[in-house]
Parts: sequence; C-alpha cells; structure tokens
Amino acid sequence: GSEIEACIANLPKELTTLAELEKASSILGGIMKSKQMPRELADSICQAYRELSEQLSIPNVAVAVRSSGVAEDMPGASFAGQYETYLNVKGEDEVVEAVKLCWASMFTSRGISYRLRHNLGILAGSVAVIVMKMVNARSAGVCFTADVATGDRGKIVVDGNWGVGESVVQGVVTPDHWVVDKERLRILEKVINRKERFHVLKETGTEEREVPLDRQAEPCLQ
Repeated sequence: GSEIEACIANLPKELTTLAELEKASSILGGIMKSKQMPRELADSICQAYRELSEQLSIPNVAVAVRSSGVAEDMPGASFAGQYETYLNVKGEDEVVEAVKLCWASMFTSRGISYRLRHNLGILAGSVAVIVMKMVNARSAGVCFTADVATGDRGKIVVDGNWGVGESVVQGVVTPDHWVVDKERLRILEKVINRKERFHVLKETGTEEREVPLDRQAEPCLQ
C-alpha cells in the first residue's frame, strides 16, 4: 500500500493523455503483479478451492474468478466492467494468481481514467473477487433486474449470445436482447441480432471463435 501511494504521489497531478495513463497503469499494476500474496490469505484461498473440488468430486475443478467493484453502481458512476474476470481457471496456484490479477486490474488505464473523470481518486473503490464453479454454458450473457435505460424496476433486461458470457461483457457482438415484464413474466420486447463471434471453453481459459452460419441469426435463448 505504501509503495503504491508513494508512486501515485510522484505521478503528474493530471493524467490526461493515453501515454500518461498507460505509464501510470504499467507502474501501479506492475507493483501489484510483482508482489506475493500474503501466505495466510493464499492458504485460505487454496483451502477453500480444495473444499469446493472435494464437494463436487472434481479434482482441480474449473472455476470463474470474477471481480466486482464494491458499491459498483452509484448514482453518478458505475464500475461494472472496469475490472478483470478470469474464466475456466484450474489449480490452486492458478486460482491464487487469478485473484491477484483481479486486484491488479484496478490499475488498468481504462479504470484509472474512469475514476479520474468522475472526480474520484486513483485508489477510490475496492475490488471484491468471487470464485465459483465454471459453467460450460450453451448460451450466456447479462441479466438486469431493472431497465437500466429508464430505471424501471418492473422490468427484467436480458442480453445474450452463444457460448460463455465473455463476448457480451466485452462487446464482441451485438447480443440478442429481451425485455420482460417482471410481474407477469411476459416478453415485452425481443430483438434477435446476427451474432458472428462467441467464446468457448478450452482446456483452460477461453477462446473466441466464429459462430456457425446456421446459428448466427438464431436466438441464443428459446
């Protein structure tokens, strides 16, 4: 913490150019990535990962190591999508490393720029990291329990694509889109887009591929 604070104190007061942001990102992210996680914390993560594998009877179970900003959505700013998430991670050491990389993603040039543009400090906000069993999804995406465009809490908004949800979150495609009446569970709006790319699981991690032609214009959810 003190090393990062000292580096921030030596940065220009205003980071306005891409070069300045990338330099700050490289320095601050580099500090995080170069450090060893405290042994006690790493041991706790490994123990929890072993217990999850044992509960599921799957040695080195594949997990998603997901990051989320604490108090992610505020009236004037949203930290959604600002931090990294790692999919299909296997093995104790790999999970510990992925958690550390999630923390380091606070200091991407995009994240730093976003906080500064909203008059927040470089160190504003915290990152929560969740480790959960990986789902080999046929289709996936994002579901909001309110209409984010209007704030209408009586609606559910779903955006989806074939494969795991990475392609939707990263904006690789224009996803299929549904608006659902929350009380009656009736579809109010349905837009099926041509989806040419999707993400699938490899042995570890994910891979972007082309959606087969016969599925590109088909709804990913029925």
